Amino acid sequence: MSSPCRADWSGETLSPDPARLLSISDVYHARMVYEPFVAADSAMQPVPWLAESWEPNVAATEWTFRVRQGVTFHDGSPLTADDVVYTFRRLLDPEVGSPAASELGAIKPEAFQAVDAATVKVTLDSPIVELPSILATKHGMVVKNGASSDDIRFHPNGTGPFALAELKVGPLQTTFTRHAKYWREGLPKSECLTVTAITEPISRVAALDSGDADIVLVVIPRRSGLSRRIPMLS
Repeated sequence: MSSPCRADWSGETLSPDPARLLSISDVYHARMVYEPFVAADSAMQPVPWLAESWEPNVAATEWTFRVRQGVTFHDGSPLTADDVVYTFRRLLDPEVGSPAASELGAIKPEAFQAVDAATVKVTLDSPIVELPSILATKHGMVVKNGASSDDIRFHPNGTGPFALAELKVGPLQTTFTRHAKYWREGLPKSECLTVTAITEPISRVAALDSGDADIVLVVIPRRSGLSRRIPMLS
């Protein structure tokens, strides 16, 4: 069995709801539990993730996305096209108030339709040749069909590598456990992940130096003075 992993991140997570990500800490927490339909590589080009493939018609007014099979939510239910449709329609819902609504531009909620359990069709009023890139927004992580905003935030049920196990405050500490049925073979490596919010970069580096943390994110080494003593710090 692999050992637990401890990470120190900056700030406090205000909202792990993919629709309402407000900070980099929010994004990190959300990505433990949820996954993107379309991801972006290091060159910011769209790559398959929960969408296994996609194809436009000649006019780029109709896109067909294939939903990856064999993916399960933490509650054991399978990922389907209905979950994807619900996710993007929710992002466009004015009552949700997601920043993604402006990113998705002129796409209408009803543009997203489930053809069958494994197929999502997006029908547009005008051509959008870069649609996969647009759907690769950080907010485009798939949530369970019908999940309420409170469920998504406080009782998250995603397809990601870890499931939320415990949330403590003072300081904020989140514990995740390994998703046993995660679709990417051999991942995650750790059985659990404990994340503690530490605001000061120097304090996070000190935690890494002392062995209290295995991973430190959002550190500015030049400000710390400790970076010279920690060869692996980057």
